[in-house]
Formats: sequence, C-alpha cells, structure tokens
Amino acid sequence: MLLAGVYDLLESDRVEYRDQVKQGLALSERYFLRRFPVWFDFRGNCGTVLSQTKGLAAAGRYLKDQAILDLCQRQLQWNLGLNPFSQSLMYGEGYDFAPQYSAMSGDMVGSLPVGIETQRAVQIPL
Repeated sequence: MLLAGVYDLLESDRVEYRDQVKQGLALSERYFLRRFPVWFDFRGNCGTVLSQTKGLAAAGRYLKDQAILDLCQRQLQWNLGLNPFSQSLMYGEGYDFAPQYSAMSGDMVGSLPVGIETQRAVQIPL
C-alpha cells in the first residue's frame, strides 16, 4: 500500500491531529511519515491511494520507467485482494469482496468503499 504522506506536526493546533501525526515514522522533530491519512471528518484511504497511483502511473509512462509502472500495478492488486486481509475492496471483483454500504442504491459491481479505516491515532486497520 502506498503511504499517505508526510505530515507537519505544526500544521494544526488540534490535539487530535498532533496525536495522530506522532504515530507516524518520525523524519524529524516536526515531520512524520504516515501509512494512513490523519482522520478528521472523513475515513478511509482509497481516494488518497488511488489518486497517488494515478499520478505515479502518469509519471511512469512519461519517464518510461517500468519499476514505477510495476509499483502502480501492485497497488491496484492490493486494492483487489493482494493485501494482508486477502479481501478485495471492490465489490464484485477479486476475492472475498464485502458488501458496500449504500443508503439508496444497494450493492453495485465496481463500487469502492472509502477505504480502510484505522483506530484513530494508531495506524492499525480496524
């Protein structure tokens, strides 16, 4: 799984933000690398990971770099079940996919959840 990114401890005064940032890998006293995004009003990381994958794919094609393109392919495989849970995140595709929550439309083949949620500050999936 691609990493969520580098977070600046001083970016917010909120205690909750700082607690979550500090759970990442310390790059310095101020900057931390996190596997999962810092949670506030949203949960999950599919949007983050897939947009990063799209950017990497564009860079890989431009640079004609097969290693970057392979990383993109592995990330897509991760979303489709080649992950520690052996479960596809996409409904109707891959192995052991789960039903998606939808208040109105029900399960739709090809739908993705918001992603994998963690236990607030701790970077351990629920």
